[in-house]
Amino acid sequence: MKVAQRDQWIALLAKLVAPMNPEEAVIGLKGMLPLLADLPDGAFTLKSLEHVARECRRMPSYGELRSALSAWWIDNRPEMPAIEGPPGQGSHAFWEGRANAMRREWDDPAGIRERVRTCNGDEKFLGALRTLVGRWAPQHLAVVPPAPESFSKPAPLSVRPTVTSFPMTDEALLAEYERLEAQGNLAAATRATMLRKRLGVKA
Repeated sequence: MKVAQRDQWIALLAKLVAPMNPEEAVIGLKGMLPLLADLPDGAFTLKSLEHVARECRRMPSYGELRSALSAWWIDNRPEMPAIEGPPGQGSHAFWEGRANAMRREWDDPAGIRERVRTCNGDEKFLGALRTLVGRWAPQHLAVVPPAPESFSKPAPLSVRPTVTSFPMTDEALLAEYERLEAQGNLAAATRATMLRKRLGVKA
């Protein structure tokens, strides 16, 4: 993950959406970067910057920034090349490769410490960072401050959402997100909306 590239993108966005006070805007926007860590570096370009600034027009909330940037990436991400392999194994091999790449990317204690710093003690952002580190680099969880007692108790296994393992088609993935959306999962609702737009499916 190119932290400097993302910081520069945020700084330019602050000047576009808050030209009268970009210094204060960049502080707020940088605090949102840990929640955008799942988006690839290719999503942070001058073209995406122009799109987000045009869509938001003012200092965006996290939801507005996430929605605008994710929508641009879905419409502009490069086509994935076909993966050679035994019949029915290509998709699985692709997602295994993506997962391994994410593990390598997050195996970076110094980078995680920098993301902790940009959270400025905000528990909402720190919680998201804990989730990402716990998934992709659990060996470095000690780098992230522990959750307060009120947030530290995990949900019972019986009520935790489960997601079907890859490989999955876009239609199957949409069905899974809609199932989680019906259970009140806001993150799944956002992903379902983006997928429906991409597939041209009405809610």
